Amino acid sequence: MQVLDGHQATVSVVTFHPGGELLFTGDRAGGVRQWVGDAATVLTADGPPVTALAVDPDGVGLVTGTAAGWQLVYPGFAGGWHGPGVGGLAFLGQTRLAVGRGDRGREAGGLFGLYAPTTGRPAGPSYSAPK
Repeated sequence: MQVLDGHQATVSVVTFHPGGELLFTGDRAGGVRQWVGDAATVLTADGPPVTALAVDPDGVGLVTGTAAGWQLVYPGFAGGWHGPGVGGLAFLGQTRLAVGRGDRGREAGGLFGLYAPTTGRPAGPSYSAPK
């Protein structure tokens, strides 16, 4: 087993690049790293704990999710954080990102919505879990 050393906090999420040659990891201190073999490139060093990562189907963009929301972090930042806390991310084709979010205004449940990953704007309906 190969051990990748480099994070300063517990690794909370891992995802592979679609081509299989890259690995992305996120930690509880907000760090995100891109791995090629055992060499890491730091994409973000700190911030809110990372709760989700998703690579677009073409392997061009990486989105990170945290308690603060989500943002495109690779190949470059696309503005600030979008939405409330994120529990899950998944690309639906190239132009839509499915985001599972916590809803602080409800006693139970949460929200699920579709967004344009490059702008953060809604790209489909949002759904809320019943109370």
